[in-house]
Amino acid sequence: MTTTTPSAALVTIQPAFTGAERLALAGFLAGYRGLTRDAYTLDLRRFTAWCRSRSLPLFTVRRADVETFARELEARGRARATVTRRLCRVAGFYG
Repeated sequence: MTTTTPSAALVTIQPAFTGAERLALAGFLAGYRGLTRDAYTLDLRRFTAWCRSRSLPLFTVRRADVETFARELEARGRARATVTRRLCRVAGFYG
């Protein structure tokens, strides 16, 4: 029988986004206020979480990635209006 001992080694956690990516997101959202900003933040949070889960840096996203994101939203049963709204936010961010 083998036993394992827990490791005390530290694991370096990389930031989710680079400084430039965080600045770009903040800059985009800075142009909005109130409920609009809240809604845009939520939509971009969903997209950026999707990117992080695929180790996809925001500045390397391609159209095919955005389309894959949309198809996965549809596969999860999201309403067409929800998918369209999120895609508009993503397009606005990259625009």
